[in-house]
Amino acid sequence: MTDTSQSSADRCAARPAWAHLLWIVLPLAVLGLAIAWLVSSDPLSSFRNGAPPVENITFERTILGNDGIRILVRAGGSEPMTIAQVQVDDAYWQFTQDPPGPIARGSTAWIALPYPWVLGEAHAVNVVTSTGTTFTHEIAVAVPTPTRDSLSLVAQAVLGAFVGILPVAIGLMFYPALRGVGRSGMDFLLSLTVGLLAFLFVDALEDAFELAGEAAALFQGPTMIVLAAAASFLLLMAAASTIMVGPWN
Repeated sequence: MTDTSQSSADRCAARPAWAHLLWIVLPLAVLGLAIAWLVSSDPLSSFRNGAPPVENITFERTILGNDGIRILVRAGGSEPMTIAQVQVDDAYWQFTQDPPGPIARGSTAWIALPYPWVLGEAHAVNVVTSTGTTFTHEIAVAVPTPTRDSLSLVAQAVLGAFVGILPVAIGLMFYPALRGVGRSGMDFLLSLTVGLLAFLFVDALEDAFELAGEAAALFQGPTMIVLAAAASFLLLMAAASTIMVGPWN
């Protein structure tokens, strides 16, 4: 160690504890003041030109039952928005909203319509806001929404076992036979497995982007998919590195 580095280390060691605390509190204080100024002064107010706020509604869920149609909507506009009227197949219908009143940005509300929907028919629901903006939701084929009961739970459990447990059990049954396939056979099977996993990855990614396009824009679905995929990859790489190297090395 040189004399310069030794003297620098001695100065750091001799620095009092309050000095270290000061360099932690000072940046946090500056950050707090900046946030307070940003919230109180509203520096973007000069960019507003009096135009009406941008409104956006995302239809997240539709329930068809004996009492009519129930729709879950999420507001994605820049300001709270109010639902003034609702049309079903070009006819105005009375509706109830839960919770009532304006819907804040990012909040949801249930719209209940006592509409006598027809099994197998298509229906169009138009939501009209207080500013006159309309949003359309298409029900391609009207069928009753499944309810939560013991029969549906058993059916889903059987389907989950068939998709998740049965393939693993069958694969384990092949283990004694795989021990005799040799090196070339094992390489072929591993290549086949990698190809299948790559296909599943592309298919899952395509479905994820499709669902992200249907979600509310304020969630930034495509960006969340990329970040989640990158985080999962880094987590798996870190876990693999820890397993191979060992946590104590």
